[in-house]
Parts: sequence; structure tokens; C-alpha cells
Amino acid sequence: MSRCPKPTRPYRSIASQMSPEHHEAFAASQAAERRGDWAAALRHYRQVPMFRDSTYGDQLEVLAALGDDAPGWLVARWLTVVARRHSVDQHRSKLALEAGMALAHPHGVDLEALDLTYPEQATSQLWGRDWMVRQLEVYELRGLHDLLLPIPPPVGLAPGLVERAGPVTRWSHAAMGGYRVGGVDDEVRTLHDARTGAPREVLDLGLGEQVPEGAYVLGRLVPIDDEPGLVLEGRPLVVDKPTAAAVAGRPPGWAEILGTRIASGRLPAGCTLQPDASLTADLPHRSWVSLLGLPMGERPDQRPDTLVGQAVATALRMARDHPERVLDHRHRIAELMLDPLLNHERLARFATPQHLLAWDDLAAAVPPLARARCQEMAVWCDAAGEAAG
Repeated sequence: MSRCPKPTRPYRSIASQMSPEHHEAFAASQAAERRGDWAAALRHYRQVPMFRDSTYGDQLEVLAALGDDAPGWLVARWLTVVARRHSVDQHRSKLALEAGMALAHPHGVDLEALDLTYPEQATSQLWGRDWMVRQLEVYELRGLHDLLLPIPPPVGLAPGLVERAGPVTRWSHAAMGGYRVGGVDDEVRTLHDARTGAPREVLDLGLGEQVPEGAYVLGRLVPIDDEPGLVLEGRPLVVDKPTAAAVAGRPPGWAEILGTRIASGRLPAGCTLQPDASLTADLPHRSWVSLLGLPMGERPDQRPDTLVGQAVATALRMARDHPERVLDHRHRIAELMLDPLLNHERLARFATPQHLLAWDDLAAAVPPLARARCQEMAVWCDAAGEAAG
């Protein structure tokens, strides 16, 4: 294992810094989540200052803002996250981590790849970021299945919450597959079975904005109520053709196949480590930084709140000067529009008549989840023009 730089102050875990009031707020947040009350869950969650920069807090904020407009597939994806965060089976989490480390990191973990401040953070980072560990815990070790058991609240989920997630009960049995990434037509992406070439149409959530057409991935296709009826349950793992074809031919053996390919050096060490994922797209969290030429999925040198306004200006300039390019960036722009950092105060300077047509063009291009914000901005731009006239 590689070594971390020597920290300048002693390590203190988040849990060790939490007061009884913080623990109480966290418990209240989780109880609200099980009821499906995202606004209350967010309110309690934000009472814990140590969670300020948490990706999960951003996810709650997006869900709270969407409310009843959140589509079933988004609620179901969130439940796959909850299946790990609310698990009372610590043995399952430990088993998933141990198995994932043995298979995905047979020669040890490169701590530098985790960008740690303290080596003690490695376990939580690996648990949170390793694609194989997540897959094993949520599916093979039945984390999602157990979460969806009909147990009354306060321990189980509110029945209405499960109903909002569409056919999520069928997700827990979804098989792993190997696919070649095909083309996209409007909201539909085609994935081809890596062994037979058979096409499967899935809801496009921006996979092609990071993974080129023709690339090979591992992932699970799950049913949804929206057309075309299937979606990837989460961001897939990029692999080579032989790995994808082997998994497509023997889905139950995917973990062994992947582990063998890594151990033999045919797949690079650390390939299962991923940056924090978006809930609303098949892209990394805050993928919109790439609109500014920054690497997608890597932590920028500047804080994201200092970049968000620049990213909006870039998107509007693209819509004005090169509207033909907007479709190639539509999901990253949507992620920008949905980001909690993009509040009304930061948007106010873009509510001007000269931005009206650009906002209209963005509204026509971005996926439905982000369309309302672009349309709202177009209305404000129009109102500003009338006031000036």
C-alpha cells in the first residue's frame, strides 16, 4: 500500500466529533427518510455541521426540491443508497468490504488514489467508492432486498415510498451484464450484449458524455415505468471487451471474473474505484465542472461554489454561440441546473434579456428533470425585458 502524506493535526472521525444533539438530528433525518419526507430529512441532516460537504446531503436536497415530481427510477436509485446507509447488518457491510477488497484489490490498495488526508479514512472511502463493494452489498448480499421487506415503520419503509419507486422490488433480483455502449436517440440509449450483440434500449442518463460509443461496461438493467422500460441501476463500470463478454456469458460469476481479470493484470489495479456518483445521471457527482475544462470526477482545486457561476456562463455562451454543441453536454448542464449550489442568488445575474434565447435553447435540450429551472429563467429574462422596455 502507498502511504498518505503526514497530517498536520490528529485524526478525528466524524462520529467522534458529533454531540448527542447531532446524533439525535441524524436519527431524525433517517426516520424522515424512511417516511419519504425528504424535506424533513434534509432539515435534520443539515443540523449536523460535519455533513456540510456530504454528497448525500446534496442528493437529499435534489429530492426535496423535486418532491412529487421525482420520477420512480430516481426514487428507486436513491433506495439503493439507503439500503447501505440504513443497514443494521454490520456483518453484511464488513463481508462486502472484505470480499470486495480481496477480489478488486488483490495486490493491495493505492492510498494515493483515494486522496486521503488521514490513512484512517481508507476504510470508509473504500466502502463508499468501490464499485464492486457496493454491488456485492446491495445485490448479492441482499441489502436492497432486506430494505424492501414489508416491515412497518419506524423500522421499515413507508409503503407509499416503495410505491413511488415503481417496480423497485424487481431490482433486487437484477442480474449483472456486460454491454457495449451503443448510440443514443433522444432519451433512449442502446446497449448491446457484449457476447451476442443483442440490443437493449435503456433510458439515457448521460453515459455517453463520459464513456465513448463502443466502450464496454458492466452493469445491471432494471425495470422502470418510464419509456423505454429499462435503466441502468447506477453508474456502470468501464471494462475491456473480454471482461464484458465473459460476464455477459456467465452473469452469476461476474465478481469472480472481474477479480480474476484484475489479479492477472488484464484490468488495471484500482479500476473499481469511482468518484462519488450522481443520483440523477450516469455521471460523477458535479460532472458539470468539465464544462470549464476541468477533469470530470476529480476534486477541483477551487471550491465548487466558486465555479458554479462560471459554469452557468459557459453553458449560456455555448447555447448562444454553438447551439449545435449543447446536446453533447445536455446531462452535464442538467446536473448543473439541479445542483443545490446553484441558488437563486447565483442565478439572478443571468436573468437578463440578452440571455433569454440561450435559456430557451437550454430548456429545449436538457432532460426533463432540469427543464423547469431553464424555463423559469427564461420567464425571468422575459420579465426583465418587459420591465426595461
